[in-house]
Amino acid sequence: MKHRSVALCIIVLLGMLRPVSGQERRSMKVVFTVVDDVRKPVENAEVTASVFSHWLGGEGFGKDVNTITQGLTTREGLYELEATSSRGDFACNVAKQGHYGLRGVRFNFAGAPGGRWEPWGASVPIELKRVLDPIPLMAKVVVPRPGDYTAMPADKAAYDMELGDWTAPHGLGRHGDLVFELDGRAARLDAAYETTLRISFSNSADGVVIVDSSKDQPSELKMPYGAPLEGYQPAKAWKKSRVKGPATGLPYTADKLSDDFKAGENYFLRVRTQMDDEGRIISAHYAKVQGGFLWWPTGLIKFQYHFNPKANDRNLEFDPLKNLLPTLLPGQEVSEP
Repeated sequence: MKHRSVALCIIVLLGMLRPVSGQERRSMKVVFTVVDDVRKPVENAEVTASVFSHWLGGEGFGKDVNTITQGLTTREGLYELEATSSRGDFACNVAKQGHYGLRGVRFNFAGAPGGRWEPWGASVPIELKRVLDPIPLMAKVVVPRPGDYTAMPADKAAYDMELGDWTAPHGLGRHGDLVFELDGRAARLDAAYETTLRISFSNSADGVVIVDSSKDQPSELKMPYGAPLEGYQPAKAWKKSRVKGPATGLPYTADKLSDDFKAGENYFLRVRTQMDDEGRIISAHYAKVQGGFLWWPTGLIKFQYHFNPKANDRNLEFDPLKNLLPTLLPGQEVSEP
């Protein structure tokens, strides 16, 4: 009898602890509204949602259990999702042939005060950009091998995007489309440094336009279809620094690190710009850099670009099957449009 009482108490205690553990599943409901880039509803777009159901204890740290739901949008571009979850969030992918898909769109509910996730029936707007006019371009990830960085050949060096190489005396490039300058190169990353990377251009009317995509939905087409006509600035610079902790000799004194790199920044470029006597552009080439310029104070750099070799053509919607750069090594290929 004593053992039965103990067992009963354990069962009751487990029942009382279950809601506290965060494993109680509550209902959720959202309505996806899928439109294209001109706000037209997209019918028969496939919505695939991965909803966190609950955590399952086990070997190691256990594992998350997710419920996968799929469905198609209506003529009005709507898809209604109902599910249960012990955590108020989910991720989804949205796809439709003839459009650029979205992967990893996330939604978080505000709370569950009434026993269900609120707001109930929340609207989730989705934009699927249309595939318009993908064209052959010269596209490259500037790295020597997968996952690596390229060493800048000098503290000031120029890069030819059409040929995919540094200019002389460091490579076979002929046009200094991008001019990189590194000021204060660090010998070691654990030492004190104050380093600036600056990009500029070879012609006075060349320039860069910053595109902040940090709040955009994760579309396969990360940037607008084409480069703008105006708004180019002649240079862009980033700084990194390490200030060593006070000279107290204490091992726990932390260094102060500073880095003004901004995730989500992409760039349009105008290069090889020629002007007439009245200051009007008569010829220029356009390019884009997606994912930003990644670099280390020691002079390592990595970036991905798309370059249109046709003068005055601002279209930068890339067909990944038609890369005009013929000799790319593993890790240099570009699959993003």
